[in-house]
Parts: sequence; structure tokens; C-alpha cells
Amino acid sequence: MNDIELAFQIDSTVGLIYESAYKARSVYKGSEVQYIRRALEALIINALDEFQEVIGSNLYDNIETLSKSNVLSSDIILLCHQVRQGCNQQLHFTPNANESSSLMVDSTFDIFEKLLCSYHLSLGGKLVDYEKSGLKENALENALKNIYIEEELSSEQMLGVAVYWFEKHRGAREHGTCRVISVGTPFFLESAASLIRQQLRSNDDIFFDASFVLYLALLREPALIEAHHEEIYRLVKSKTDQGNYEFINALIDVTTYTEHLIPESAELNKLAFESGVFLSLQSLVSIYSYYNGFNAKFSDLVPSDTSLARAALLQAVNREDTDYCVLQVYAIDLYRGIAFEQDFKEAFSVLDKLALLNPVVAKETKSLLQGLFESGQVEIKNVKSVIPVVSNTLGRNDICLCGSGKKYKKCCLK
Repeated sequence: MNDIELAFQIDSTVGLIYESAYKARSVYKGSEVQYIRRALEALIINALDEFQEVIGSNLYDNIETLSKSNVLSSDIILLCHQVRQGCNQQLHFTPNANESSSLMVDSTFDIFEKLLCSYHLSLGGKLVDYEKSGLKENALENALKNIYIEEELSSEQMLGVAVYWFEKHRGAREHGTCRVISVGTPFFLESAASLIRQQLRSNDDIFFDASFVLYLALLREPALIEAHHEEIYRLVKSKTDQGNYEFINALIDVTTYTEHLIPESAELNKLAFESGVFLSLQSLVSIYSYYNGFNAKFSDLVPSDTSLARAALLQAVNREDTDYCVLQVYAIDLYRGIAFEQDFKEAFSVLDKLALLNPVVAKETKSLLQGLFESGQVEIKNVKSVIPVVSNTLGRNDICLCGSGKKYKKCCLK
């Protein structure tokens, strides 16, 4: 007989929950803690029912009821409290728990097994050929999806636990691209989101605003954003309906990293821009991308509005906090004549400014534009102001790439 079979002998509910603890533990060590706590609750309720004692709503009080009734030994009561305290520490991430978390998880798991044996023996049972169950591989779907929320957990504690899980288990994307470097640990990210979701049900909580920001950050994690894009939209829309456009960047992330909500995000960002509120550089560049009519990802879903695209990008370019990403987009547009009139000279001027902020990106952008020009992918729309990218292989006496027919030394090299 193994410990799972023992748990089923004591009570079917205890057995089912304890078996789930093993499944969760095989996916991610530590994720079984909340199952262990639920199994403890089921065990205590079974004992109260067995000995016809009053069942309360609080785990601590129920254990104390058993203690006062003297139906179980003090050793078993002590084991019950040790399991309860160990689970609470792990779930709440108290300072002491952080210092020895792995040891505490093992001891809590082992203590509950000892409790099962002790309780079974106290009822007159026997342990014949007893052995502890071995861990088996399980799919992630078998892991726990929702964090157990203890009634006395305060809002501040909820937020603290969720922040801890978010910072420790978050994923990562490559800067400047959409490529996912790491998805983090989905179990803890989902658990943190579930914890905060409970807290957000109370609008008058003093930690509501901080929790709302964290919740949106969690839902935008690489592991969660695809499944939660509609919820992100609902949350952002609830704010914009109140005239608050502070969180529209969350919607931009959805359109950047997935194929969802492109028309909705474009419309909300347009409304924000037209309302005159202060927008982030990311939002301004996104408006440009949505409405310039050039980006294939957006052009089929969003009607082009080049005037809006120009106005948004110019605002970003002229901001004191403008960054190299904005300048890169602006230089490429000027070079290709997407929303602005094609002007190679101005494009190079912007690239010079870009080089002051990020020389590497400036060099890469120049090479990109040069390659596009030499491969015939750049249409010359304004011949009078043409100053193409200088080729590293173009000789002084070669024909200039601008299409004038003159030699390079007498044309754009001047």
C-alpha cells in the first residue's frame, strides 16, 4: 500500500486531492503546496465528521476543535498545525519562507505523509507493506491553475505574493523584436493573476490601482497574452470609457505579439490622440503604424489615414524624450516616402541624429535602406531631392544609384 492509496482509504476526497498534489509536484516542485493544504482541510473535516464534532469554516478553528475534544492525540494535532503553518508560509512567501523554501516544501510534504499514517493508525488501521508513491511525469494541464486564497490574507499580502511570483517567474522577449526568449513559469504566473483577480473584485481597496497595473502586466506575459487578450481589451476599454487612456499600451502589446484586436486598438489609440491626452512614444508610433497604409499586418484591417499617421509620428519625433526607435521609423519613412514626402537628404539627417543615440542601430538601418535601394525595392518618388544611401562598393566613376545617369563623383558624392 502506498501513501495515495492510504489517503483514499481515509477518505475519497482526501485521496483525490492528495493524488493531485503528486501530479502538480511532478510538473513544478512547490506547486503542490495548495493541494496539500486542501487535503489537510478535507482530512480535518473527515475527522470532525467521524467523531461528530461541529464543523466550522476556518481551518485553524477546526483543528482546535479536534484538539479540545481529545479524540486525537496531541502529536496528531501538532502535525496538523505544522502542515497548516508550512503551507501558509509557502503560499504567502513570508521572509522566513524565502530563506529555506525548498527545505520547507519538502518538510511540509513529508509531514503530511506522516500525518496520514498517524491518523490512519489512530483509527485502528494498519500499514502493511507501506511505501511512499513515486513521482510520475504529468502534462502541465495537470498542474494547479488557481491559487488557494486564505480568508485572512490581506490585500497587501495578496499584492506582495503576486509581485514576488511575477518578478521571479516572468518570461522575456528579445528587445526590438517579438521573439520570445523565455515563457517563464506559467503555473506561477497564472496563480499570481488569479490572486490579483480576486483582489480586483473590491474597487474600494487602497491597493486597487497597483493591483490593476500588475494584473495587466501579468496578462501580457508571453505565456498568458494569447489566452487573455479579450480580458486585456475589456480592462483597457473600461478605463478609456472613463476618459483614462493610461493603459492603452497594454492593447498595443496584444496587436504586436498576437494577431488579435488590431481594429480595436487602432480605434482607441486614435481616440486618445484626437482627445489631446499625453501619449507614450509607443502609442504614437503605433498610431503611425496602424494608419500609414503600408504595414501589411494592419492595412487590411484598419483604413489608412496618412494625415493622422504623419501627425502622430511627428509628435513623437519632436518630443524631448524621443528615442532611437522613433528616429529609426522616421528615417525609414522619409527614405521610402510612406506617409511623408520622400526626402533622402532629410532621411540621412535623421540617421545622423539616430547615430548619436544608438550608433549600432543607425548603421544597421543604413545598411537596410541601402540594400532595399540596390535591390530596386525603393521607388524614387522625388528625383529632385534624391540623395541615396552611399554604397560601400560604389566607385567614383560608377553610375550613381539615384537614377540621374551621372557618375557618382559628379552627383551624390558631392
